[in-house]
Amino acid sequence: MERISKYYAYIKRSIRGPFYPKELAQIPGFNKSSLVCPESSLGQWREAYLEPAFQPFLAAYTRVIPAAPASISDETRVLKPILEKTLRKNHHFENEVKNMRHQHSAEKRRFENELQKKDNEIKSLVEKLKRASSNARANEEHPSWETLYKTYKKRSEDKNSATIQNLSQQTKR
Repeated sequence: MERISKYYAYIKRSIRGPFYPKELAQIPGFNKSSLVCPESSLGQWREAYLEPAFQPFLAAYTRVIPAAPASISDETRVLKPILEKTLRKNHHFENEVKNMRHQHSAEKRRFENELQKKDNEIKSLVEKLKRASSNARANEEHPSWETLYKTYKKRSEDKNSATIQNLSQQTKR
């Protein structure tokens, strides 16, 4: 005896199931072109009239066709305001993004200008430091006038005292 398997069906934009074929055939919106998939073979969708398990139910099935223009206009009437609102929101967000990009660019330029000013200040300070450092080295290498005066005074005093000693020794002789 063959076991009847259950099926999933795609009816009115949603997947229903798993149900036995007889149960699926009774769901409103199910027809011979509805897509069905055996529970044991997920992903293998086929139209219901191609599945032998649905043949007995589809033969007795009488399909009632709803008035297409009414449902389309109803759907359009419902979807149009939603679409318009979505478009307005999208336009609003695009403007916000554009403004944010503009603000970001202005901030970036301002930041880069400030950074350039700081770089210039740093370069100026480095140059001043180099000059001050070289001046300090120059001061160390060349004695100040005061130091020079003291050095010459000491030498002259030493020479004077040496000369006085020589003279006193020569006069004693």
